[in-house]
This record gives sequence, C-alpha cells and structure tokens, in this order.
Amino acid sequence: MKRNRTKNIKSLFGIGAIAGLAGGLAEVAWISSLAAGGGTPVVEVARGITAAITPSLAATSTGILLGLIIHLSLAMALGVVMLMLWRGLLREHVSSWWGASLALATLTTVWAVNFHVILPVLSPGFLGLVPTGLGLASKLLFALAFLAALHVGRRHEKEVNLSPVYLEGDQDVHQ
Repeated sequence: MKRNRTKNIKSLFGIGAIAGLAGGLAEVAWISSLAAGGGTPVVEVARGITAAITPSLAATSTGILLGLIIHLSLAMALGVVMLMLWRGLLREHVSSWWGASLALATLTTVWAVNFHVILPVLSPGFLGLVPTGLGLASKLLFALAFLAALHVGRRHEKEVNLSPVYLEGDQDVHQ
C-alpha cells in the first residue's frame, strides 16, 4: 500500500507541476502578445524577474533565460501548491465550479501579494514594466490555463487515486 501511496503523491505533484507550467506559459504568451503590440518589452520583463531574485545576473547574457526559468519554476511550484490546496479543501470536487472559483481567488491573491507587497520591495522597477491591470490579467490567464490543463489531465487522474483519504493511507487504490 505504501508503494501506491508514493505513486499517488508523485502523480499529484506531476499533475500540479504540469498545470502550473501551462499557467506559466499562458503568462509568457500574454506578455509576448503585449510586446508584439508595442507594449511591454519581453526581454526587460525576463530581466526584471531575474533582478527580483538575483540582481547581479539580470544584466548578463543569461539574465533573460534565467528569468524565464525562474518564472516557469515558480509557476510549476504554484501549480503543485494549488492542487494540494484543492485536495485539502475540496476533496473530490477539483473540476467543479468551486475549484474554478478557488483557482481565480488564489491567483488574484497571488497577484495582489506580488504587486502590492513583494515587488515593491524586491524589484520596484518591475512594476513599471507590467502595469497592474495587465499583471492581474496575466494571473487570470494563468488560472484558465491551469484549469484547462487539469481538465485534460483528468484522464490520467482516473488511473490514480489522489483523494486526501488515500494519500493519508486510509483507502485501497482499487476501491
């Protein structure tokens, strides 16, 4: 039973990471589309992400790639945390209306904390690159891509029991 539990936890992390990656890529596409329209410069946004974490590397030749890697890594981690939150709060109802509402509320909160608490301290210049409203739209697009990835991933989830009861070891995988 312990082997099945470990497999299910790994699946939970994998599904969350993939859904988070989808959300992160949706944000990259959004910022890229703004840049194509003459708005936010993609290169400067990537360097701004790097500057928030490792300021000394932002201006280097790897600063752009590092910004993208940091962004997508954080998106994947956020996807895992969100899926774990869902499992704890909503049990089996991940694809329900409540799940979508929780995703939108969670990502709105992430945006608010980023734009009003973290970025003003870590990287105030970043706020000039991505206006507040466009940053919120980016997080809401993350939510939509995250939900779409979970919807597609439900086929795999049916093969693996990710319920909190099972993860705690109180349920057999074949029930």
